[in-house]
Amino acid sequence: MTDRIPVKDYKDVYCPLPFNHMNMHPNGNVSLCCVAEMFPPNDGFYRGQTSRHMMNLKNHTVKELWEKSTVTEVREQMLQGQKPKACEGCYKIEDNGGVSRRMTEGERWGRGLLEPKLEFIDLRMSNLCNSKCMMCYPDSSSSLAKEYKQWEKELDFVPNNPTEYELFQWFDEETIEQLLEHKDTLKYLYINGGEPFMMPQQWKFLERLIEEGVSKNIHVSYNTNCSIYEDRFNDIWKEFKVVTLGMSVDAIGDKNTWIRKPINTWESINENIQSLIKADGLDHINLTCTIQWLNLPFMEEYYDWALPIIEQKEHSTINQNFVTFPHYLSVNCMPLEWKQKVKCMFLDSKHRKHLLTSTMNSYLDSKEENPLLLKQGKQFCDVVSKQRDNWREVFPYEY
Repeated sequence: MTDRIPVKDYKDVYCPLPFNHMNMHPNGNVSLCCVAEMFPPNDGFYRGQTSRHMMNLKNHTVKELWEKSTVTEVREQMLQGQKPKACEGCYKIEDNGGVSRRMTEGERWGRGLLEPKLEFIDLRMSNLCNSKCMMCYPDSSSSLAKEYKQWEKELDFVPNNPTEYELFQWFDEETIEQLLEHKDTLKYLYINGGEPFMMPQQWKFLERLIEEGVSKNIHVSYNTNCSIYEDRFNDIWKEFKVVTLGMSVDAIGDKNTWIRKPINTWESINENIQSLIKADGLDHINLTCTIQWLNLPFMEEYYDWALPIIEQKEHSTINQNFVTFPHYLSVNCMPLEWKQKVKCMFLDSKHRKHLLTSTMNSYLDSKEENPLLLKQGKQFCDVVSKQRDNWREVFPYEY
């Protein structure tokens, strides 16, 4: 990649992900990671080194993206102690005293990899999904496309999101063969969607890894909306080194239904969770709560529900995933006084030690606020409510 010797303090800005990871989006675009800046001019997508046009797995090979895109410039910047602009989100969290993804991935992978070696793939092979999460986009949920078009029509700040079917048909057997070129270095495979359990090709990819004799070297991790489970999934999972399941549930009962608009009932989701817990091919589970200002005040009741679940499976956790996009749903929109009120509530909670993580504290103590974005967020929720219940009744709190 480079003959230069890294500057002495390069580890202060270094992240292993540009060196060992690809984040493959449902439409075939590839980015540095899932929390890199999403929008130009400083987005973290792989682009042509000269043209600066977006590269895509429908039109480019995995090898071309890995070796001949702007990711090579990001690697060089980090080795020279420079902060890539696409990565400012992590540096901001750190400046506020929080734990960023850059820090957690550094702990996981180390900070000594100076030459690219693909060890970790974030694979989102399609937007096929049966949920309509209001903080999502059609390029991650096919079911959301119709509602989202209405949001775009009524609100000029909602970003345009192309939903042409052809955009999401890039993952095929040729792509699988290209990925298998990295089978001997691959250690961690994160499969998301859409809803991955709906996608036949992801099962085909896992079967090919088993056939190639490398599955026992690979940790497979999923993110699912808990809408589907079949016993055959477990038979495949048993062939891998470790299998971790992230279960996306953002609130309980009607609140989760309003946010995610799943195809099945709250009772059915809970039944599937219990089936997944009992699957012996799963090593542990993570309940992932995507936190925005809307559901933040209701975290205590969430932990009332979630803690007994994770106690049923060894090494299982609850993951706080804070919304960064769309910006108008981020906790950072809220006034400091409001955030401190929520913090006081958490300090009095029986779940205080679980709620007040370092990252949670960094958000609640941040002086950052944005009245305009908050106004947009409330307008957005009003429009979303036209296809769902009134959000102010479902989430009875003073915003």
